Amino acid sequence: LNEVASHCLKAGAPSAEVCAVDVTDIALFRERLKALLAKLGDVEIFVANAGIGDTVPPTQDGSEHAIRMVDLNIKAAFVGIETMKPHFVARRGGVIAGLSSVAGFRGLPQAGIYSATKAALAVYLESLRGDLSPYGVRVSTITPGFIGTALNQRAGKLPFLMNVDKAGEVFARGVVRGKCYITAPWQFIPVTWLLKFVP
Repeated sequence: LNEVASHCLKAGAPSAEVCAVDVTDIALFRERLKALLAKLGDVEIFVANAGIGDTVPPTQDGSEHAIRMVDLNIKAAFVGIETMKPHFVARRGGVIAGLSSVAGFRGLPQAGIYSATKAALAVYLESLRGDLSPYGVRVSTITPGFIGTALNQRAGKLPFLMNVDKAGEVFARGVVRGKCYITAPWQFIPVTWLLKFVP
């Protein structure tokens, strides 16, 4: 986080604040968000980015995986956005973004829990988009495909694998512009559309 803050300052940011918190500790998360907002005075963009991915084979009890993914991928995202939402409504502008996934369009094998959490976030953001539009607040749904993270690199050969830095640029550019949906790599746009109609 300190390294990211250093990059922000070098890029011209007037200041950069760093705060580490367990976002599944809801009370503490809300407290830190409000304290950070008070310190900054204003926030133009809020990105709910925390999340984990996991696969659960059919022979395994996935209860613990389900609890962990729901707590992080859904509850923490919802709480973060809902805590910040009144600020954006009051300022009548800005961008709220959430990190869903192309897996949210169609359940993936052995990743039903993960796919469901990302679908839940995507539908929530879709609804929020309509609610906040009259206040000038834009809502972005980020849907990454296969990005060259350490986790995906361990998974072996994946189609349309995209470099992390390049993907980051695509997502950041889309969020700053307040695009409704931001998908990368671009090849997943037609693929996800087709998946809705494939049995």
